[in-house]
Amino acid sequence: MIKNGNSRNTLIMAIYPKISVVVPSYNQADFIEETLQSILNQRYPHLELIVIDGGSKDGSVEIIQKYEKYITYWVSEADRGQSHAINKGFERATGELLTWLCSDDLYTENALFKVVAHFNENPQADLVHGKTQILTQGKRGNITAGFHRNWELDYFSHMAFPQPSSFFRRQIIDQIGLTNEALHYTMDYDLMLRMQLADFTFLPVDDLLSCYRHHPDSKSIGQRDAFDPERQVVFSKLMRSIDYPQGINTLKEAELLRDSEGLYQVKRNFSENFKKQILLNYLNNMLINTYNNQNMAQVCHIGKAIDALDATSLDKHENRSRYNTAQYQQASWIGKLRHKIGKVLK
Repeated sequence: MIKNGNSRNTLIMAIYPKISVVVPSYNQADFIEETLQSILNQRYPHLELIVIDGGSKDGSVEIIQKYEKYITYWVSEADRGQSHAINKGFERATGELLTWLCSDDLYTENALFKVVAHFNENPQADLVHGKTQILTQGKRGNITAGFHRNWELDYFSHMAFPQPSSFFRRQIIDQIGLTNEALHYTMDYDLMLRMQLADFTFLPVDDLLSCYRHHPDSKSIGQRDAFDPERQVVFSKLMRSIDYPQGINTLKEAELLRDSEGLYQVKRNFSENFKKQILLNYLNNMLINTYNNQNMAQVCHIGKAIDALDATSLDKHENRSRYNTAQYQQASWIGKLRHKIGKVLK
């Protein structure tokens, strides 16, 4: 016979499954206390908080110790980078739902309760992702749910949603493995891509779940140029994994083809047309990135590759607004290409 107390605990666990939040950190004393507070202030009944510090020397450890009684596990020791720290945390995690929150980012009020409600209402969902708000020098700025709402394409061509606002079932990690420690900037894109290739179900939601902090030492600001080379490695591997020779040739023409180890495991089917759509979505996004970085030589290579590939198969693509605001029309042939893309990407 189950005692009332045990029955109540079982019911609570069913409604509020354990969430494991891993906080990778290194020399973030200016921000980590606010990050930890944002997690603990959720007052979620089954929270497992794991802090993996890379051996900080800036006072971070003293801050972590201040919250030690609320932390399930923490360590401060040299590691091989952020991906390794995340993996160390996941290996310790016992929650049904997993995520990581960098030590300069924040959760919004009741974020964990909102996430669990979505999982409970959508048992078919393997990953839930929501919105984030940019935080710069303490001021809240733009709110974003990702780049665009054509999720089916965007999941494959780039990191389509803010990682701090994403949560997933631990069975995913059990099946596809941990983050790729060879990647230091796009480990999230690689992990989410592997989830899609394994045919897990993603659920976009409209809730604002996190704040993503911009500051001079953040990777997205101080090391911005390092993202695209890793992203090119991941996408090149994708094209090889889905057996798309035309994609490989196009990436080579655009000077975006990169060496990569092994192949992804693919458990879903891709039509030739959908492969082409993924490739075009990636190329057009990279075209804008390279223009914004003022790399006009690369812009020309990518633009010519797009022009040669022909975008007519994308008549019902939903990304037209991206091109309406792009500024890569300075060269005459790029202007013609922009006009062409604008007509077909409706």
